[in-house]
Amino acid sequence: MNNNIEPAELARYMAKLACNVENHSLANHLAKLSSRLESVNMPFGIDWNDFDHKDKKFILKCAELYFEK
Repeated sequence: MNNNIEPAELARYMAKLACNVENHSLANHLAKLSSRLESVNMPFGIDWNDFDHKDKKFILKCAELYFEK
């Protein structure tokens, strides 16, 4: 299995997760991170290094969930 995923694809997955979470705080966090992640590798977008350590860890955990599906 290839564990490479485009940031925009992971962002869409996280946005879908946000819609299915009952915890509003978690849903908001997922939505905000997915919105930021969508602009990685885009012209004038943000860089992976612009995320703090906590957010990177959260995003990587979402990527693990993506590959488990």
